[in-house]
Amino acid sequence: MELDHVKLAALIAELEEPMGLCDLPGMDPPNTKRKKGRAIKNFSEWIEKEPPVNWSLLHDIHGARYCHMTTNLAEVYNFVLRGNRALPLTAIVEAVFHDTLRYFRERHELARKHIADNQNTPYCSRVMEYMAKKIDKAKKHTVKLIGNQKRRYEVQLPTDGFGSGNEVKTHEVKIGTEFHPTCECTCNKPKLLHLPCSHVLAACGQIELDAMSFVSPYYFKEAVLNTWTGEMTGFRVVGSFNKVNDGERVYIPNPGLRRTSRGRRKARRIQNDMDQSEAGGATRQCLLCVAYGHRLKY
Repeated sequence: MELDHVKLAALIAELEEPMGLCDLPGMDPPNTKRKKGRAIKNFSEWIEKEPPVNWSLLHDIHGARYCHMTTNLAEVYNFVLRGNRALPLTAIVEAVFHDTLRYFRERHELARKHIADNQNTPYCSRVMEYMAKKIDKAKKHTVKLIGNQKRRYEVQLPTDGFGSGNEVKTHEVKIGTEFHPTCECTCNKPKLLHLPCSHVLAACGQIELDAMSFVSPYYFKEAVLNTWTGEMTGFRVVGSFNKVNDGERVYIPNPGLRRTSRGRRKARRIQNDMDQSEAGGATRQCLLCVAYGHRLKY
């Protein structure tokens, strides 16, 4: 019995061992070595050799992800698995397929209805709401021209109140020419969102320039409608996928690997700095000498 517990503990330790990221032959610099297994102590060691353009907003090339982080792009599909995790594999695939079809139908109907009800607005409803909020916010900004030949402006944000303790925040905005309409801001929102921020709108108000030209064409109503117009073919035309041939092998779970203890298993996530700070328990501080390591009360 004791030997079985030792084997079980070794198996659990092997399953809980953190997994390092795989090598990227086309993107890794020469002699790149990643840490494996227990050598990984925190998240920074796990991600240190990865290309920053794949996971950092700071290194996003020309806002290609529209301000979405890498994990968020995968998290948006979690809704199709809600309530389906306990189903068999075939039923999970079927549920994911039909939920995706329903998602496309609902979005296509909403986009078509928006085009019919809003003939005077070129963009989708969410972008129009975004622009309305930013226009109201831009009215509270103070704009100063700082460029000599180029259209460069300093936009000062309103403070919370009077007094020296209120920090004055400013942003620098660059507006392109009529032949090359571009906008840049130190807040970096126009690059990441492909939408003008309130600072750009405030600067455009000084030169009477229509800031809607800085909105990406992907936000047009027709572009949104085309996104949900695609048709899908049901997988039943290929086969039913619910019959097993007599000659195929049926796999049965190994009863020796069955869990013998109650409760939820330990997490397999990568340990980070927060876990290291909490591992030693609460910090003890003396109330008399204000030193750490011991505790004496008055």
